[in-house]
Amino acid sequence: MTFQALFDHSSIGILISSLDGTIQKANAFVERTFHYGPGEMLGKSIEILIPPELKQKHIQDRKNYNLNPHPRSMGASLNLRAVRKD
Repeated sequence: MTFQALFDHSSIGILISSLDGTIQKANAFVERTFHYGPGEMLGKSIEILIPPELKQKHIQDRKNYNLNPHPRSMGASLNLRAVRKD
């Protein structure tokens, strides 16, 4: 099985963004979860998924991470919130 097949048919959401937070790839699970059509998220800022009151903090956290990248678990034991298109 290829990476693309694993990405496309994964039973979990996978989203890939550039260092500046631009969404490069989002699998079908992510698109369905956030109510976007195929390819509709591409080129948009990842902050479209962040609640308004958390956007500035997320932007700063992303910049800080880019300055000092390190392995970490995304959302491990956290109650995360996100924004759907609708």
